[in-house]
Amino acid sequence: MYTKFIFNLSKHDGKLLYTFNMECFMKICYKKLWVLLIQRDITKASFRKDLGLSSTTMSKLNKNEEVSMSILLRICEYLDCDISDICEVVRN
Repeated sequence: MYTKFIFNLSKHDGKLLYTFNMECFMKICYKKLWVLLIQRDITKASFRKDLGLSSTTMSKLNKNEEVSMSILLRICEYLDCDISDICEVVRN
């Protein structure tokens, strides 16, 4: 994973301010998860209910945003699969 770190130093009202930005050149993709659910005839609604996932977590999964490792491991346990079966890292 390539990450670009940007540090800025500025002055405001006589005080020095440090700001930090991070730009990541890779992202997560859950396309494999959705394909696996279709192959196993599992709806997103039953998937969410069975795992007790919040609507926020489902939204993050749908938008290919990061979710916690504990959530990913729960999904793997539920589907009896490896983490590489539900997600992959892709370059931006």
